[in-house]
Amino acid sequence: MTRFLTKIFLSTLLLSPLMATAKTISDSFVENLRCEGLSVDSVFKSIREDAFSSDRHMPYENFEFSYRLMPLASCWSMSHLQRLMFYFGRFNEQGTVPSDLERVQKMKAWIRGQGFDVLKFRDLTAFEYYKEYGTGFFIENEQTFKKEIEADQVERLFNSKNEKYLASDGSRGQVENQKTFGRIVNDLNRKRLPLLILRRHAWRQHVVVVKSYQEDGLGNYEFTIYDPNSPRPDGSFSIDYSSRIGEFSAPQLYSTVNPIGAFLVNEEEMPLIEQGLLNYYKKLCR
Repeated sequence: MTRFLTKIFLSTLLLSPLMATAKTISDSFVENLRCEGLSVDSVFKSIREDAFSSDRHMPYENFEFSYRLMPLASCWSMSHLQRLMFYFGRFNEQGTVPSDLERVQKMKAWIRGQGFDVLKFRDLTAFEYYKEYGTGFFIENEQTFKKEIEADQVERLFNSKNEKYLASDGSRGQVENQKTFGRIVNDLNRKRLPLLILRRHAWRQHVVVVKSYQEDGLGNYEFTIYDPNSPRPDGSFSIDYSSRIGEFSAPQLYSTVNPIGAFLVNEEEMPLIEQGLLNYYKKLCR
């Protein structure tokens, strides 16, 4: 009997380290993320199916503002921020959540690339917050938030690195489109959301977040997007790509099937997003 109990005791000791590493994490972004062998790859493979759904869209529409007497819109900055909200917003959280001022400070850090701390909300979705408070994410700091968006938009539009998007009108060549298409699909298959400039002509451009895609079996692809012009969760918007002719089009956005130019932007930010997510879940796994 003593020998039998000793074996059970030793077996328990041997198994206990394995049991300790079996911890998993689930929140509004990931499901059953294993702490054992935690990596960037395992985080992205654990992303929930609804993590990028339209009810996670921020309750803000693209807005116009004036810069040096020029009318501008905030679509690039809004789409950039929405992608970060997809990855770093956490909803239906218990316990302490940031105050209004803390929330605006965290989002300002996101916009400026000064850190990607997770932002927690008690609400089930982004629009639940809007329904409850009748405002955006900020009750007392709305103007501070919008000024930050405006400054970010101006910096992106008037950055010399981005002048190439104004260099010509309309669509791009078939080879360039095929390369862009391949990179978009590769990113989406790995749950990396691309930011895409859609160019109708030099002074009519728009920026969206691409979230998913489907193919009809004939080489025609439909990409579901976040459109800052219509962020409410009451329908989805899309852009199209034909692999047969190598052209993008956006009839829902531009009311025409004419080809448009499509450009991937802010790709350099994705490694920082990956590292920010890994750091966050490492802390939770301790």
